Amino acid sequence: MGEIINYPAGWMPAMDGVVNYHFRSLIILLIEEQIKVETMASMLNHTIVDIGIEPLLKSWTFLDNHDLQRLATRVKNPIKRKLAQVLQFTLPGSPNIYYGSEVGMTGSWDPEQRAPMDWGQVNDNNSDLIWTKELVNLRKKHRALRVGNFRIAPAHRLLAFERYTNQVRDTVLVIVNPSNETITEHIQWRNGSITEVAVLKDLLQPIAGETLEPIGGYAGLLEITLPPNSVRVLAPDIDPKEGYSLYKRVG
Repeated sequence: MGEIINYPAGWMPAMDGVVNYHFRSLIILLIEEQIKVETMASMLNHTIVDIGIEPLLKSWTFLDNHDLQRLATRVKNPIKRKLAQVLQFTLPGSPNIYYGSEVGMTGSWDPEQRAPMDWGQVNDNNSDLIWTKELVNLRKKHRALRVGNFRIAPAHRLLAFERYTNQVRDTVLVIVNPSNETITEHIQWRNGSITEVAVLKDLLQPIAGETLEPIGGYAGLLEITLPPNSVRVLAPDIDPKEGYSLYKRVG
């Protein structure tokens, strides 16, 4: 017999997986600023403790489906939608995209959200489709986003978390500003494998078009400024500089 897992409220068994309604609710509430960042961080931590990382990695993380309003209808601000989608692809779980959401289909309650696929929106110029493909490629390229563990990087007004494995090269740090104002903050990075002079590189294009320089860390802390409704998906730059890598023993 398979392992019996006692999922808390917010999880629903499906034919070949478990649907994570809980993360969907947390993501939407965060980007709509109905819960505070610190509350979100605490709830994510409790979820890991309650369920364990392995079952969570196998669960479906979704933002809309046939029983709910489509994401483009529920979250009309396209920048806010992109924040939600980044969290869908970087939090532990298996991203599940409802047909049509990848091209920005709209639809309210029954029967609107169950409308047939709008194939007319499937083209190379569709910005929603381009963004979805970028997120899919991000997940494919970075192992930690698929199978990595999870830990919060303590902060106050920014949501920051790390996906990691036993290889430093897999490490991904996600920092989200879901508010409508610019925030500067120090973030504690609880990873002893990251060097003090680490330079971090962006894995994803800034979603609001802002120009952001690579940042470094010192004494386990990062100081970062994020514009309103923005996100950074960062990784340590382990490429050798002048033939030498600071990470050659731990990479």
